[in-house]
Amino acid sequence: MDDIFEAIMIIIMIIIMIIIIIMIIIIIIIIIIIIIIIIIIIIIIIIIIIIIIIIIIIIIIIIIIIIIIIIIIIIIIIIIIIIIIIIIIIIIIIIIIIIIIIIIIIIIIIIIIIIIIIIIIIMSKMCDKIILLFNQSKRN
Repeated sequence: MDDIFEAIMIIIMIIIMIIIIIMIIIIIIIIIIIIIIIIIIIIIIIIIIIIIIIIIIIIIIIIIIIIIIIIIIIIIIIIIIIIIIIIIIIIIIIIIIIIIIIIIIIIIIIIIIIIIIIIIIIMSKMCDKIILLFNQSKRN
């Protein structure tokens, strides 16, 4: 009977450990999803701002071309430079966002591993204490 009780206690502890680990993983997955959604929203806002800037620049350039036909070549050069700068800015922003996402995911994975290790250590100590208490009660 004592062995059965001990086995049942260990099984219960393992089930509790598994439930806690699953709950932590679910919470972390939700956090990751929220972070990714926020980052996507930020990317969309940045792209919209860049598009608006490009449209404004193109409108200004068209007005300048209509007013002063003499400096068409200079304006074309300016357009090319602006487009190159905008492309470079977009590429830099995308690279920074990708790096941020990777760093966040790495940090979250490390936190998950640490939490699981701590839970396993705590549960193993709890199991040891329960077995010790059980053995002492057997002697008494």
